[in-house]
Amino acid sequence: MVSNSEVVKVSQLLAQAAELMLIGMSSVLLFLLLLIAAMKLLKTLFPYFPDQPQRPTASAIPSRAMIAAVTAAVHQHHHAVTKEQSHD
Repeated sequence: MVSNSEVVKVSQLLAQAAELMLIGMSSVLLFLLLLIAAMKLLKTLFPYFPDQPQRPTASAIPSRAMIAAVTAAVHQHHHAVTKEQSHD
């Protein structure tokens, strides 16, 4: 049979566990609310997206020679990797 003192100990432990749980959950909620507030503040101070989209400049568009060079490099790398894998 369970003694009266054991019931009191268990109820005290449960009360302490509930208190710790509430303190922990409250602190996490407070942290998340502060994080959201900080992110909104930073968003207003430093807007990421401009009002109108910027068009690419002439230097941002690759030339035909650049496209050919990149295509050749990718083809050469792919060919080298497939040769290595076939030798293994």
